[in-house]
Amino acid sequence: MSRFLILLAATVFVTSAVNGQVRQFPYEARVVVDEAYVRSGGGEAFYPTKVLARDSKVTVRRHDPGGWYMIDPPEGSFSWIPSKYVQQTGAEKGDIIESNVVVFVGSSFGDETHVWQRKMMAGEKIVILGQKEVDTLSGPKQMFKITPPSREFRWIPGTAVVPVGEDVRAQHDQNPYVVPSNVAEQMAQTQSEDTDNTAKPDLQNTSRFSPSQRLVKLKQIRDEQRELQQVDQQFRNMILSDPSQWNLDAIEQSYLELQGKATFKPVAGQIDLRYPAISRYRQRKAEIEDLNRLTSATEKRDSDLLATQFGFPTNGMSSDGMQNSISMDQPFPYETSGQFLPDTNFMDVPPTSSNVALAPTNSPSTGQYVGAGYVQRGAGDTESPYLLTSPDGKLLAHLKPDSTVNLEQYVGRSVGLKGKRWFDGTVKSDRIDVTGLEEVRIRN
Repeated sequence: MSRFLILLAATVFVTSAVNGQVRQFPYEARVVVDEAYVRSGGGEAFYPTKVLARDSKVTVRRHDPGGWYMIDPPEGSFSWIPSKYVQQTGAEKGDIIESNVVVFVGSSFGDETHVWQRKMMAGEKIVILGQKEVDTLSGPKQMFKITPPSREFRWIPGTAVVPVGEDVRAQHDQNPYVVPSNVAEQMAQTQSEDTDNTAKPDLQNTSRFSPSQRLVKLKQIRDEQRELQQVDQQFRNMILSDPSQWNLDAIEQSYLELQGKATFKPVAGQIDLRYPAISRYRQRKAEIEDLNRLTSATEKRDSDLLATQFGFPTNGMSSDGMQNSISMDQPFPYETSGQFLPDTNFMDVPPTSSNVALAPTNSPSTGQYVGAGYVQRGAGDTESPYLLTSPDGKLLAHLKPDSTVNLEQYVGRSVGLKGKRWFDGTVKSDRIDVTGLEEVRIRN
């Protein structure tokens, strides 16, 4: 019985001695493989942050389960921190201005931002390496690229490194839970021989290494959102142009193609909201085209009547071959409203009166009329208290005089009006901003 106790005590002593030796951290280690991934955590599931070449040196802080060694961030490592939590105190210096600010582990293989180890407190200082807008799971954010803060670490496979120095190696190899140095070197040698006849990796070009699947998915989502924004911008630009130039079929096809390949459901759902807008603008374009055809025919009729009254040829040319001042070739604008369409910038337009001919009562007109008819009082319309009607009482336009024109004295009289004439969608009729008028004689 006493012999058993003695053996047990000896075992405990030896085990404690071994553990005491292998726990002498930190120690310096050397990379013994052609390339070694440094990762953001202790496992293959964590994204790589850097790749190290053979003979690179690292500082090992701890041995973790699964054969992973926790190391200090190698030279060239960095982290990300949202810039809104930093007060920059110099070109490369900053202070944290809030507490519990998450710092994300950076990666040279892409803008990875979903692993973090540290929360920094107000007043802590950082070293700034740069600034960039980074895509995150909650959307693009302005970030400072900083040197890794204290107590932030990286991980490397234990098979990729061996301790530097004989004493350290001996202590390392006594640990039954780590890969012995000679085994790690043999594995590295085998790997090197297997790759002798193949192209050696370009350690300067890390683009060939795959980023994490999470980052790949995030980038795909952001790309789809940006493509939707681009098509939306094309839609806006088109609607702001002349309706005759609208190509709604092409816009609709762009949305359909994006929706067909979208993997992010919210993007596909947002596209569904665009189709009713396209239908509305199709209808609006058809209405504009119908109105333009009607206006064109009316203007041609009025032009012929005016030309006949004043002795001009009906093709809009004077007897000397010059175009006269009452040409009706101006385009007719159409007021619309909606998400993308402007409600201003109307152009001066010719009249759309009924079949009447007119002439000044005293002398030839001193300028182009935009309408002719009888002035009548409106029915409670404070915006246009006066109306222009044909001899048979048909409404031709709503009138709004400027401060220099008194329409009250012309009520019931026939006049030729000057100013700006446009189609007002709110009243579904022409409106004339009257800047001048002359009494005329209208012949039925």
